[in-house]
Amino acid sequence: MEPGLPREKEQGLQNGANEKDLLITALHRDIAAMQRQQDENARLYQALLEMSPDMMFIIGRDEKYLFVNDAAAALAEKKPPEMVGRLLSEFFPADIAEYHLERVRRVFETGKPVVNQVPFLLPPRQIWAESRMIPVKDGAGEVVSVLGITRDVTDQKLAENALRESEERFKQVIEQMPYPVEIFSPDGTAVMVNAAFLDLMKIPSPELVIGKYNLFSDPIAAEIGIIDEVKKAFNGSTVYLSELAFPMDKINKDLFVGKNVTAFLDTTVFPVYLMPGELFHVVVIYKDITERMQAQRALQENEKKMRTQYKCFPVPTYTWQNSGDDFVLVDFNDAALHFTSGALQNLLGKSLSEVFSHDPKVLGEMRRCLREKTVFTVESPYVFPISKTEKYLNVTYVFVEPDLVMVHTEDVTEKQKLEQEIRRAEHLESIGLLAGGIAHDFNNLLAGIFGYIGLAREYGKTNENVKDCLDKAMLVFGQAKALTQQLLTFSKGGSPVRRLASIAEILRDMSAFVLAGSDVKAELSFPGELWDCEVDTGQLGEVINNLLINAQQAMPEGGVIDIMAENHTVVDHCTTPLKPGKYVKIGIQDHGIGIPEKYLSRVFDPFFSTKQQGSGLGLTIAYSIIKRHDGHIEVHSEPGKGTIVRIYLPASREAAHPEPSKDGEPRMGHGRILLMDDEEFLLDAIGKVITSLGYQVDGVKSGQDAVELYKKAKQSATPFDAVILDLTIPGGMGGKQAMQEIQKIDPGVRAIATSGYSEDPVISDPASSGFRGALRKPYSIEELGAVIEKVLSEP
Repeated sequence: MEPGLPREKEQGLQNGANEKDLLITALHRDIAAMQRQQDENARLYQALLEMSPDMMFIIGRDEKYLFVNDAAAALAEKKPPEMVGRLLSEFFPADIAEYHLERVRRVFETGKPVVNQVPFLLPPRQIWAESRMIPVKDGAGEVVSVLGITRDVTDQKLAENALRESEERFKQVIEQMPYPVEIFSPDGTAVMVNAAFLDLMKIPSPELVIGKYNLFSDPIAAEIGIIDEVKKAFNGSTVYLSELAFPMDKINKDLFVGKNVTAFLDTTVFPVYLMPGELFHVVVIYKDITERMQAQRALQENEKKMRTQYKCFPVPTYTWQNSGDDFVLVDFNDAALHFTSGALQNLLGKSLSEVFSHDPKVLGEMRRCLREKTVFTVESPYVFPISKTEKYLNVTYVFVEPDLVMVHTEDVTEKQKLEQEIRRAEHLESIGLLAGGIAHDFNNLLAGIFGYIGLAREYGKTNENVKDCLDKAMLVFGQAKALTQQLLTFSKGGSPVRRLASIAEILRDMSAFVLAGSDVKAELSFPGELWDCEVDTGQLGEVINNLLINAQQAMPEGGVIDIMAENHTVVDHCTTPLKPGKYVKIGIQDHGIGIPEKYLSRVFDPFFSTKQQGSGLGLTIAYSIIKRHDGHIEVHSEPGKGTIVRIYLPASREAAHPEPSKDGEPRMGHGRILLMDDEEFLLDAIGKVITSLGYQVDGVKSGQDAVELYKKAKQSATPFDAVILDLTIPGGMGGKQAMQEIQKIDPGVRAIATSGYSEDPVISDPASSGFRGALRKPYSIEELGAVIEKVLSEP
């Protein structure tokens, strides 16, 4: 037997059959087997099509169904046999039928599948279907039919729509959130940011962030040091990062160039999962607390400043905390510590009733402040708890929530003294108004008397008896003149006529004169470089005279009066009522009986005196004179130890020059003088005095007449060489106004001002109003002659 011969062929040959018959038989058998297999496969494919949940059908070129499975027939509410061999358009609405037929035709034309996903309205409901049209070709590749497969994806579509709507709502919620939000994919790339985040970071568009920014590659995040913390959220943990400082000038360099801007953010980072263990996104929510942090820092700075201000506040301040019906000292500032000389250190933590047991009104005031929750001020004397000394204090009680009372204390002891000085000055001023009026009229009378007596002395030189009487009359007149000077001191007309003088010289001369022949000795102490002052030497001499007499009378058994003077500089916040500057400080100290404390506040009052004899005007006059010299006078005394009076006078930078001595004889001259005075007797008396000095004189009673007469004389061959004008003309033009009009006629006029009531500063400073000299009534023939000579001799 040949190798490899099939067993059937081998058996057939053995049975005598020829080889050809055997091959034909085998071929028929194989064909039958193949047919059976094809039939089996067709039944299997048909079963699969019929059993498939998808709607399947086959349509021929005539657009009739060749096959319909149960699912497809159920869609049309038919059975498959009812649809096979019939047109598709018979079973569906025209639009749906046309939609499917158009795709079937396209498959026949192109030979390519067509896939679509569209909604179908198949009453009573609408479905979403995924439709596939697949060509069925014969052996020659010709499309003989189209297999349609339609899958109902309504539930999937609804789920997708629901998911899409959910995502949209989620995005809207994130977008509308007032807090900045960033959402990252698992690799750290930003997939969403909301408007609040863009506004915070000053980023104009989300496209600049989404898909372009990666958290893990951000150098700013690395600099802040948050990457390791944020990675915990990517590993499943929720992370809270408080008070993160974001350098905005580095994040947005274009916007914050050249600025140091920091934003403070509370940051929450948490993961979002779609399925357990499957990270979907990481959400970062920021809360901008920059304003809160700035407010906290500002509050801290403010508290620090307030604490510093409290400690450095110049007014002593104490803080007491309520404790039942009492208060405990819990704090005080540096001024309070200094004010109590450090004693407060021992009182900290002690109760008010213990500290001020000697002064129960303090506890009552504290309770009132706490009860009324208010602020009020009390000015009253208080006794200090440590030293037991009494001070006059201005105390302000301030309620501070919830149970504190802050007490501000201002020592107004010196203020009380200054107010007393002011009251005294006002009292003197009221007396001065009366005294000034009397002095004015009295000086006018004295001026006339002085003139007539002076003339009588000149006329009676040859008669010794007459001259002697008139000399004595002049002595009495001098006393009357001194009395009017005292009255002027009270009045506004007592302005000093100042000149530069040596204080040391005045003190030496007055002490030698007053204490001559007494059992009281003066001890003088002056520095070699003592400053000079611009003073009215007559008024200041009167002050020293009164003070030395008082000191002498305070030591009836004799003794030593210490007279001192020194340079003194007054600075701000001084307790004396003086402007800052340089002064000469004078001290006159006796070692006598002293003055009781209860009288010290009244020693400058007019007519007050503890002596049995005396007018009580000595210190009052001294006070008024020193005040008019822009100075200050004060008295300190201790019974049994003596009294010291201190005087402060403004110093001058110029050195004093000695005043030339007078020979006591009238100065004779020649020329024409215009005299203006409203008193008839003064025109007569002073006119005769001027005539006796060798001058021609014309007298008028008003400023208007003086101007007219001067104008006429100016236009004549005999003009006036000088004019003497009274400053005060009741109801008419005074000397100052007349001088202004005369200067218009003659700018070079030589004029002398005179007054018995020197209210106008012209007497103390005549040059300021154009006058060449000034005379205070009453004046002597010698004084008048000297002034006229001086005025006429000036260039």
